[in-house]
Amino acid sequence: MKKNIHYIFISLLIVLCVSCSKYDQKLSITDIQKPQVITLHKKVNQRGIYAMGIRGSGDLNGNAQITLMLNDQPYKTEQLNGKISFTWGGDWYSDSIEVRYQPGKVESGKLYIEYAFYDLK
Repeated sequence: MKKNIHYIFISLLIVLCVSCSKYDQKLSITDIQKPQVITLHKKVNQRGIYAMGIRGSGDLNGNAQITLMLNDQPYKTEQLNGKISFTWGGDWYSDSIEVRYQPGKVESGKLYIEYAFYDLK
């Protein structure tokens, strides 16, 4: 019996980790020296958006800032420099997300944005 509980616990842990880390869309900011306004959209077949998740990764030789906008106001901001790793998530009731990228003194690098909109299925 203890062995079965152990297997069930491990199985649930794996399912939880896979479902929490799902980002099904991805883009890269190719011109890291240029300010950009990026609009992320839900997939065409999605309805009833209730949450979102964003993961940023990459590496910058220099500094920059990225901001998640809500109702035309900054909602969450990350200062980027060197190795990049950040996550944003939570309740979201819109079919799109606006993200603003503002470079500082950036010479080179890569920035990737992975994201997902979560809907009522």
